[in-house]
Amino acid sequence: MSNKRALIICDAWKNLSEADLLNHPNLSQDCKAFAVFLNRVCEWERERGTQIIHAFNHDKWTRDKECMDEIKILEDDFVANGHLEDYLIRNEFKEVYWAGYHFGRCIHARSYPLHPLIPCKIVINLCMVFPQDNWQQTLEGNRIKDPSKIYSPEEEKILRQAHQEKQYYLWCNQGFNRIELIWE
Repeated sequence: MSNKRALIICDAWKNLSEADLLNHPNLSQDCKAFAVFLNRVCEWERERGTQIIHAFNHDKWTRDKECMDEIKILEDDFVANGHLEDYLIRNEFKEVYWAGYHFGRCIHARSYPLHPLIPCKIVINLCMVFPQDNWQQTLEGNRIKDPSKIYSPEEEKILRQAHQEKQYYLWCNQGFNRIELIWE
């Protein structure tokens, strides 16, 4: 891989939780529609030499078993389920971008612990917002932790630092473009 760039598609699960589907009846349809776009982006990026990584937060995931049908996993793609940090460091990626499901939730929770070894570069228009969340809340840092998890002081420090130093991008046909958010 010449450009050493990776695009991580986070938690593109085929089967969503029953509780989420009960609370958000359109969630499955919305996720599938967004997945069609993500799959097209993966096609573009593969042509540019970008390594596509499918990151699932599950230790029993098997290739093609639980990924959405709308997102294709090709032979050269890497499926990470617990070995993401090692893979990224071993392959010396210079640019690592995060996308998928869901902005302010799994994407942030999965990218922040890798900081500062791997800068947190989140591609906003390649992330879906969970129905009960909103962009501003997460962008301002009001929703960066998993409420079900207890964090050690060191983990809290890493989360705060990663949130302050994260970078946001937009994707277009020409590639990834860094954006600066300005709050008034």
